[in-house]
Amino acid sequence: MPAAEPALALIVPDEPPVTGQGSLPADSAGTPAVAGVETGRLPQIGDEPAAPVAEAAPDTRPLTTFARPFTREEGKPLFSILLVDPGG
Repeated sequence: MPAAEPALALIVPDEPPVTGQGSLPADSAGTPAVAGVETGRLPQIGDEPAAPVAEAAPDTRPLTTFARPFTREEGKPLFSILLVDPGG
């Protein structure tokens, strides 16, 4: 015969938990407020569009800086050489 399974025991704390102790005040969305943490940054439907972002800094990579315009002449082969020096 298979062994009988032990009866499950219900674990009950000796004292009821204290409410309000250790909890944080909630913001309007019900999320606990934490000092130094900004909430509500995601856009909402109906919000005004964000201010335009300042123009990005120019691309100063050598491949972009030294690039030159190219127009292929009819009848000539299309060929290029790109030398990359890793500096080592």
